Amino acid sequence: MKTLRNISVIALFGLVLISFTSRDNSITISQALLEKKIEMEIVPYRTYDANGIQVVVKNISGKSLTLKMPLGTTFSPDADEEQTLIRSEEEIFALNNNQSKTLDFIGYCTELHDRGCDEGTTFRMDQTKNTDLLNLLSFMDSLRIKDENTIQHAIWSITDQSPLGYVTLDTDTSAARKLREYICTKTGQANIWYNTAS
Repeated sequence: MKTLRNISVIALFGLVLISFTSRDNSITISQALLEKKIEMEIVPYRTYDANGIQVVVKNISGKSLTLKMPLGTTFSPDADEEQTLIRSEEEIFALNNNQSKTLDFIGYCTELHDRGCDEGTTFRMDQTKNTDLLNLLSFMDSLRIKDENTIQHAIWSITDQSPLGYVTLDTDTSAARKLREYICTKTGQANIWYNTAS
């Protein structure tokens, strides 16, 4: 009886383990590219389009895929004097074989003083190596901050020591306060009380 109970416990543990491991069966777009499971095109930056970056992904693996583009994915331009752009949110999506999907999203600038990209720019996709920047994006995601100006200025405060006064949030002062406190611990800036117009 004891042996039967042990077998039951082991079987139950196995089922729980399988359910946990199969819950996230996604792979990153970078990994899928490396394994030649997808084709991808990064559409040239459109200067006056609010979406900023457009990535077209096609599944050529012969089976359905669940793909992930993590937050902190970077898009480096071919010209050194142009901005490297970064994605502030994660996206997970499924594609059937031969199905395509177009991802439109904001690409936030990571260099305050470099010029913007233009319609002829080509990009190389990568993942940021800047752990402070990656941690900032994760922190803002945990606070559910979606305001584009807030996200942009917070990024520049980490990458370029941009003044904290630009990091404002009209709709949620509690989140703005937490974000400013977080940035201060990372940059050594004084936690000022006032806002500066962007």
